[in-house]
Amino acid sequence: MSGMTGMTPVLRRSVALRRVVLGVYAAGVAVGTHWPRLQMGDPEHPPDKLLHFVSFGGLAFFLWQARYFRSILALFLFSIAWTSVDEITQALPGLGRSFSLEDVCAGSMGVACTAMLV
Repeated sequence: MSGMTGMTPVLRRSVALRRVVLGVYAAGVAVGTHWPRLQMGDPEHPPDKLLHFVSFGGLAFFLWQARYFRSILALFLFSIAWTSVDEITQALPGLGRSFSLEDVCAGSMGVACTAMLV
């Protein structure tokens, strides 16, 4: 695996496992945010802002743990881009979903909190 040369075998296995966890988590986030016509809770007070905060904050955390980034700034920028692209692609025809700047902001705040914690 790239970027893992010079690591001990135990550390390599640990990083490999973290990357598997990241892949499963990222797939779950992608499916959850793109599920066609998904409605959660009361339309007047949807809980999806909290879900975006936690989901994309968690994504940034797992990206950091998987050692894909050495710079917190790079992690932050990549995660914000991922959050934005994820939200933009929800507006694809046939999904019955729409773009929400509020969701991007909620996900970005989760990413920012994770970046501050790591």
